[in-house]
Amino acid sequence: MLHQNQRAKVGRSSGPAVTLAPADFAEMLYDLHRGKNVGAAWSAVIDGTAIVLIVLSTIGFVLFFSLRMRLAASLKLAAASLVLGGAVFYLFVP
Repeated sequence: MLHQNQRAKVGRSSGPAVTLAPADFAEMLYDLHRGKNVGAAWSAVIDGTAIVLIVLSTIGFVLFFSLRMRLAASLKLAAASLVLGGAVFYLFVP
């Protein structure tokens, strides 16, 4: 049986033998980031963090546009950021 902190590795040159190896640190962090093989508590932490980041980003966006004397510069910067983000997505995401 494969446990949560193990990886199955199949050696093609040695035939159908399967070896179980402990997951390394990077694989465990990747699984935590994706929310794979974690309990309800960690899923709640991921969801709570996402909600806090969305709320803080929205507050920052509102404060950024609330400065009337810098509204034109704010709109130009926001438009440039959207164009740059779209260009990066278009060019580098397959």
